[in-house]
Amino acid sequence: CAIPGYAGDTYKIQNETHALLVNQSIPSTNGQWDQCHVYRNVTQERNVSRTAYNVFNSSQSLSALQDFDREASECGRWVFDHSLFESTISDDFDIVCDRSWYRATSNMISELGTSAGCFVTGILSDRFGRKIAFYIGGFALIGGGFGIAFTQNIYTLSLCRFIMGAARIAVFVNGLV
Repeated sequence: CAIPGYAGDTYKIQNETHALLVNQSIPSTNGQWDQCHVYRNVTQERNVSRTAYNVFNSSQSLSALQDFDREASECGRWVFDHSLFESTISDDFDIVCDRSWYRATSNMISELGTSAGCFVTGILSDRFGRKIAFYIGGFALIGGGFGIAFTQNIYTLSLCRFIMGAARIAVFVNGLV
């Protein structure tokens, strides 16, 4: 989870003040921070995140962040580790916490495309020949790959993966027969 109201939050702890801010803002269990929940202040109307920003970026006392009643609520924003990759699908589409099932569903849709491709490839091969079905599958595979590269949401990604699953089996089956 990202610290609410703090735009400069990063995946790694930057210093002691940032560590305290994370500990006060994100629940932890057995030394691991919760990835799906963040604390919110329930007793005061003051803006804790603005206070956190001021404490982190100035010499204010850290006591402003301590000793308030809080309860966990769902995260609205996440920070990701960008040390290996600049961005990932999970990062771009926020496929975390209650949306983590999108990843498995997208994989399943790809396999459904492979299953559908088995039937369609057989019909295309019988009707137009294996060579034509192979080329159609190859072009669909290229088109699906370009579609995935430029997709803007999980639904388009899943559609492109379905097309690639169907095209993959068309190329595979017709290339071997």
